[in-house]
Amino acid sequence: MSKRLLLSLAICALPTGCVRSLNNPRIVAAKPASSIERSQYPITYGKPSPKLDKAESLVHTPIAKWREWRRPDEITRPIEERRQEAVEVMHRYLERNNLTDIYIDVHDYSPLEQWRRLKENNRVHPVWKYTNGTLAHLQYTCLPGRVFHYNMYNPYTNTLNIHSARASRALFEAGEAKFIRARRFPGTYLALRRLPFVPLVQDIRVGREITRYAQEIDSWELEKEIIPMVYGKIGAGVVSETTNAVLGADLPFYYNPLASLGGRMIGNTSGRIALRSREREVSTAENQEPQSALATEP
Repeated sequence: MSKRLLLSLAICALPTGCVRSLNNPRIVAAKPASSIERSQYPITYGKPSPKLDKAESLVHTPIAKWREWRRPDEITRPIEERRQEAVEVMHRYLERNNLTDIYIDVHDYSPLEQWRRLKENNRVHPVWKYTNGTLAHLQYTCLPGRVFHYNMYNPYTNTLNIHSARASRALFEAGEAKFIRARRFPGTYLALRRLPFVPLVQDIRVGREITRYAQEIDSWELEKEIIPMVYGKIGAGVVSETTNAVLGADLPFYYNPLASLGGRMIGNTSGRIALRSREREVSTAENQEPQSALATEP
């Protein structure tokens, strides 16, 4: 009974906890725009692949149909166009933070090239590179992001793999890359993600970072997309980590994914609440600007 009570309290505390987390002003500041440089590596775009394209269609056609039925007015442009816009938003963030030496692969699948990059990457110690890095490479090879549309920054190959069409998700991976690259020992930093609640703490920091970035560049549309996404991700992390810590080995194999999905739904609800609060702030600020201008006139 006590375990279930702790889990219930964690879930109930999720909405208010997430709101406080993203509004925390302690965020890693971006570098000045004057430090922007050209990317050292070109962006790689995936070529047509009949087998991968067929698998991708098999996985995502039902999802796309469901989204069209649920929100018929939301998706009106081709996914390729929306994905390219997401990459451009992410690329501007990387330039602003002087992260111009990261490979960017857009809807690509190239295991041999990824292994070459892993071997040539001197930023990560070989112990971590050929253990955790090998596992990450197996995931890349066996569960292609091109098929399942998940984004990922792979620090062992120094590559941002972008497959989804949402700018907020691409930006989140770029923010994660910024924090990893700032570490003196990135392999150890990544290994700590296996400890309870450490991934959640790291994700909250990235969420603050990209929310602050959207505010700095005065992109309200980007901020509106970021807030629900970040809250949903944090919600999934809170419930998943709490479930593992409280219930532990007593769980059936399907319980954690279901708990994570439930946490994401709660997080999305919290994100919508936070978004409405933020919309009121923006509206109030916009209404005050004309009044301030009139007050300063002679």
